Amino acid sequence: FHGKTVYLASPNEVFRAEVRDDGSFGPLEMIIHDLPDAGQHNTRTVQIGPNQKLYIGVGSTCNECGETNPENATILQASLDGKTRSIFAAGLRDPVGWGWHPVTGELWEVDHGIDWLGDEIPPEEVNKLEKGKFYGWPYVYADNQLNPRLDPVGGLLKSDWLESSTPMVLGYKAHAAPMQMSFYNGAQFPKEYAGDAFVSMRGSWNRKKPVGYEVVRIKFRDGQAVSIEPFVTGFVTAEGEKGRLCGNAVSQNGSLLFSDDRNGVIYRVSYTGSKERAKPVPVPSEAMEKQNATSFGVPLAMERVESSAKDQLKVTSPSFENGEPIPAVYLEYFQGNSFPLEWSGVPDSAKSLVLIMEDRDAKAPATPVVHWVAWNIPPAIGGLRP
Repeated sequence: FHGKTVYLASPNEVFRAEVRDDGSFGPLEMIIHDLPDAGQHNTRTVQIGPNQKLYIGVGSTCNECGETNPENATILQASLDGKTRSIFAAGLRDPVGWGWHPVTGELWEVDHGIDWLGDEIPPEEVNKLEKGKFYGWPYVYADNQLNPRLDPVGGLLKSDWLESSTPMVLGYKAHAAPMQMSFYNGAQFPKEYAGDAFVSMRGSWNRKKPVGYEVVRIKFRDGQAVSIEPFVTGFVTAEGEKGRLCGNAVSQNGSLLFSDDRNGVIYRVSYTGSKERAKPVPVPSEAMEKQNATSFGVPLAMERVESSAKDQLKVTSPSFENGEPIPAVYLEYFQGNSFPLEWSGVPDSAKSLVLIMEDRDAKAPATPVVHWVAWNIPPAIGGLRP
């Protein structure tokens, strides 16, 4: 929910709708229609960050593989209207549970480890997510341990992945299957719970001794995760498991709600003692805004060494001259069509072409601003038409 708007996600789409005064939803509007195929992990978590951006968790299509779509195994950041999006963090096998710490405003996530490496490995991960960072999957896990069963493709080495991977902050029992995660920012529990996180563990399905089937508490100190402990248990007995936990949320009255979709039940955990209560705080936006203001250190295409080569492509448009404004008909909020392009000077040895539409004058905090990319263009084609 975001004010009077609700956002909903399916494996491939994101919708939004007005929340009416009676609590019902107005007509659904599809704002994203092309999320990557789901495969093995089809849960999509969608939330609004404190910086007023839309974030979408997109799982991997498999247990362990080299994905062909770079948006798989990521958390995406999008505009609230869904018209622009980018990869915020990658290398996340199944990012179902995540949220922003209510004091620091930083993004934290719990991730599922790879299956079939053993009953005790790899651990489920607690990660502190930052823009542009990579968290290891599928070749690296936990505190930068190498996956012995899978080798990178494309000439990369495991050492390359290891060097670029950010290790987990904390680990938990392998195959416990973390689902939804909620930070406590309510006013009912004792104050020592303020800023801690609750995670619903769905429970293992492929290890000899079952684990999970519980709600755990991630304790934070000074905004950093320091330990994990069971909070609600009792769903595994001598006769086997008695529930599969999934969602959780902190209600308006400060109690904790969590769901068991095996039995079709929503439980409520309340505090009725006399300890001093926690106090809700507004989640600050500065941490995410600061990350959005950082770039990846990539220069504009025209400023790269390759662009100073003696033989250059010549790219023009029949719709306007170099240095002139782009005609209004091609603006996003008019007809949304791309303007026509023509080019010459393609070397005979070229196998394919890539077009990158960069905005050299954009005032966005992070540059370069890339509006679109077209690739695998046959060299014989001399242009593109809208």
